Amino acid sequence: DYYSDQSDREKIIKKLENEGVAKNIVTLEKKRNGDYIWVKTNYFATKNAKGEIEFIDGVIENITQQVLAENELQERETMYRTLVETSVQGVVIAQFDPTRLSFANKAMENISGYTVKELLELRNEELAVLIYPDDRSEFFSSFTKRIKGEEVQPTNEYRIVHKSGSIK
Repeated sequence: DYYSDQSDREKIIKKLENEGVAKNIVTLEKKRNGDYIWVKTNYFATKNAKGEIEFIDGVIENITQQVLAENELQERETMYRTLVETSVQGVVIAQFDPTRLSFANKAMENISGYTVKELLELRNEELAVLIYPDDRSEFFSSFTKRIKGEEVQPTNEYRIVHKSGSIK
């Protein structure tokens, strides 16, 4: 049998009996040579006058490479997120138009005195207050160049004005 999990076949048959079609079904199937592949299938049932399935037409697409790539991407995203979230360095991701933070890690919370939620809610003019006054010009110049796609240093360090008013 081609199905690595027999319940997949049973679900497809039940869906065909009830609805006459089973679209975009993703399953792991076994090839004749014993290798396993991920496939996306679309099945269409032709029924007789009694409503019984006479035959099934189907289209099968091998999506093994796509599934493997998606799995690898998820693993990398998990590793990256863990690295960034557990870093002792303050990390933020800023968006433009309107300028806002879309991500801040826990270290940034500790450095700034603002909770992550508060950081993400800051508006453009409020964000400027986080940057030490003597660093603002360089910070916003670099930010603008980065948004325009111009060459800038990959990382920068700026002094932060803590919620309490102290400089970090």
